Amino acid sequence: MPEDMYDVEDEAEGRRLKLSPVDAARVRRERAGEVVAGPKMLPGMAMIAMFILLYALLNAFGAVQGVFGYGPGRYAALGICSLLVVGVFGLLRLRRWGWALVLGGTLFVALYYVVQFIRTHVGVAHGLGFLVWAMFFTLFFLYLVRDEVRSRVH
Repeated sequence: MPEDMYDVEDEAEGRRLKLSPVDAARVRRERAGEVVAGPKMLPGMAMIAMFILLYALLNAFGAVQGVFGYGPGRYAALGICSLLVVGVFGLLRLRRWGWALVLGGTLFVALYYVVQFIRTHVGVAHGLGFLVWAMFFTLFFLYLVRDEVRSRVH
């Protein structure tokens, strides 16, 4: 038996398990009734995930209905929304790839709204909606790059 493996008795089957030191300590704490803390989702992560899920689904249905036209814009919107939905489900499971997809999606959507504001050549009074959406997604991006959030995804 390797030196870094520990024996832990399996109470259900009456046999001994060979576990790593970390797993053996976790099993002992669980059996002693202690609460074992694992990575937990922050409330902000859950809120951002649910908001982006709703945003992506509404835009995906809008693309299917032809809101973005019937050319390449339609398929670009469907592709981006699909990646966002997949990323949200990965983020909800605290996966690093889900976090990365949502992080990239928030940055992309924020830049999209800034570009739309610049392209329309309207004043701040009429284009304020673009800037508000860009601010929301920028705040989501800045929240998701915090160390507290990055340390919880694996």
